Amino acid sequence: MDYTHHAVDRESIYAALGVPEIWVCDGRRLSILLRQPSGTYTVGPRSNAFPFLTAADLERFIALANESNDDDSLHAFAEWLAQTPPP
Repeated sequence: MDYTHHAVDRESIYAALGVPEIWVCDGRRLSILLRQPSGTYTVGPRSNAFPFLTAADLERFIALANESNDDDSLHAFAEWLAQTPPP
């Protein structure tokens, strides 16, 4: 996940390396960028690497982390994962 802003065009570097998926977060919103055969990235509704994860699911835990401490959000995420049926 790329959580920071950079002047360098990291998408083109990731594409050249063949990175299939990038998660970009601005601290509140999460975008899941999926590499296309052309080498560009488009925003997707869910992770290809973790098909049970959507950006909206992860945004809930990002919001929780912003409102509480990291341990609380990590424990909540772990509990959610344990209750999430496998794909």
